[in-house]
Amino acid sequence: PIIFDIQKPPTPLLRRIPFLRGDIRSSNDLRRAFLLYAPTCVIHLAAKTDITLSQSGLWSVNVVGSKNVLTAMRIYKCHHIVFASSAAVYGNATIPVSEKAPTHPISTYGQSKEVFEGILRDFATKKSAVFADILRLFNVAGSDEKTPFSPDVRRMTLLTNAARSVKT
Repeated sequence: PIIFDIQKPPTPLLRRIPFLRGDIRSSNDLRRAFLLYAPTCVIHLAAKTDITLSQSGLWSVNVVGSKNVLTAMRIYKCHHIVFASSAAVYGNATIPVSEKAPTHPISTYGQSKEVFEGILRDFATKKSAVFADILRLFNVAGSDEKTPFSPDVRRMTLLTNAARSVKT
């Protein structure tokens, strides 16, 4: 596995994974990553989450950048993607939420995630040979007790192990 991101991972454990600085909004950055590492599966966690950003600020990463990832996957014949969506697509749904609950996002962030889910479903059903899993997470990485806003490495490890188990 590699970590492809615009910033280095915040925890020492994640820093042991090869890191490549890049931005999913850049086709050149994605090309470099796919040529260097030839991934067989993408775990797509990249997103702008700040709900105070404008629609274009969120969508440039959450929709346009995500579409760039799909384009690179098609070009470089990577056939598996696990996409971290968000429970924000449900809006103000009653807890607990069923996966079958209707989506009614109330934020631009939730809307951007819902739109890309649709794009991903469409992409995976056309003769693209791409297999997609969408995870609607309430909190992607969680936090630990010492640093309330740092990723919980245990959960990241679960995602990494899930990617490794994908049969190609």
